[in-house]
Amino acid sequence: MSSHPTLEPIDDRAFDARPHSKSKATVAVIVVVVIALGFGSLVIAGAWLNWREKSDIQERVRATRIARGEDPDHEPAAQRQIVSVAELISAYEGNEVAADRRYKGQSLVVSGVVDNVGKDIINTMYVALKGEGVWGVQCMFDDSHENQLAGLSKGDRVTLTGTCQGKMGNVILRDCDLR
Repeated sequence: MSSHPTLEPIDDRAFDARPHSKSKATVAVIVVVVIALGFGSLVIAGAWLNWREKSDIQERVRATRIARGEDPDHEPAAQRQIVSVAELISAYEGNEVAADRRYKGQSLVVSGVVDNVGKDIINTMYVALKGEGVWGVQCMFDDSHENQLAGLSKGDRVTLTGTCQGKMGNVILRDCDLR
């Protein structure tokens, strides 16, 4: 007799590929989730940096106005453009690039009809002015305007000032004041 062990034939059924498929699928899901979280973090970080940059610019403008002896919270009326809701929406629907060039960053005086008064997802108060179609002008207010906004109703006619931020669905105005 031989001292070497005898090798038994291998049963192929013992090596089922399914456990490997499940682990590959799990790894793929984890990779997708990590990529999505990374992308979301980049978007949030970019928005935060953009907000910080705008805040810094606004503070420098405010300091300059104080140094000149001007009212730091209100631009001189001569620097404001007077525009209707219809004109503003029409400009953005016709050519968003040209409308941004003309209105974005500019202080505007806008009159219109209140479509909605509410708060956005970060709890910022707004007044939506009714447009002709689906879109309107969304005017963002700080908390100091709460009493004024609480007194508004759908259908009221208002005139306000604000700085145009461009179009994100609605045309957005920030730092708004009711006149």
